[in-house]
Amino acid sequence: MMIPYAPWLVWIIPMLGAVLTPLFSKIHHKLRDLCAILFAGAAAVIAVSMIPDIWAGYITLPQPQILLGLTAFPTYPWDITIPLTTDWHIIVKWMALIPYDWTQLWIPNIPINPPAQIGAYLPQGLYAGVLIDPLSIFMANVTACIGFLIMVFSLGYMHGEPDLTRYWFFMNFFIGGMIFLVISDNLIQMFIGWEIVGLCSWGLIGFWHKAREPSPVPDYVTEGEYNAYCGMKAFITTKVGDIALLIAIVIIFFASGTFNYVQLQQNAAIQLLN
Repeated sequence: MMIPYAPWLVWIIPMLGAVLTPLFSKIHHKLRDLCAILFAGAAAVIAVSMIPDIWAGYITLPQPQILLGLTAFPTYPWDITIPLTTDWHIIVKWMALIPYDWTQLWIPNIPINPPAQIGAYLPQGLYAGVLIDPLSIFMANVTACIGFLIMVFSLGYMHGEPDLTRYWFFMNFFIGGMIFLVISDNLIQMFIGWEIVGLCSWGLIGFWHKAREPSPVPDYVTEGEYNAYCGMKAFITTKVGDIALLIAIVIIFFASGTFNYVQLQQNAAIQLLN
């Protein structure tokens, strides 16, 4: 059975582990290492817990509001006691930041004043959500489980290395960002997750930037300089692609009026029928 709020916790927990890593390092380096691995392990356990419900073809959702379907998107009230058949298409509105009716900012059990309207180009509202289907859950499991195994391997491989706090931070943040990327239900969140992954890749590729050994490449004096160059090269290269990706996302939005994957599929189906 799925752990409550699993699609939310599966990426929040490793990110939380990344943020807490410097704190644990102040207590003891062994506690830091252990907790870094435990946070990644918790993400793997949560990811695996989502498999049985997906395999069974239905899911019980512990959240306040959902949107179902490919044609009408009817809204159903929150009832975690009723299994809801999804036909593999379900979008979870975890937190509506700017709802369509502009009357309420919905955070579970926390009523607050409505936000100001930010423009007419957001007819669908702006919200954070996850898409729960076989592909997203499969990718979340691949990321979480392989990430956990890498963390366990790193405990021995990186033993004795300086600046391990930085390494554990980037590793957990990478795992959380990658899961956030693959489980997001819209293009904006996907892009944010991609940027997180790119930032962590830069930090991990250039991790040994302080190394004083001779450089394997004659253009650089030390290995650290070469590692720093490799990290920055990867960062700049991916930024070129990021700009193109962002332009494509903007074009898709102005063409369809939505960032949401399921609504994009719905719009495409309508266009084909017409």
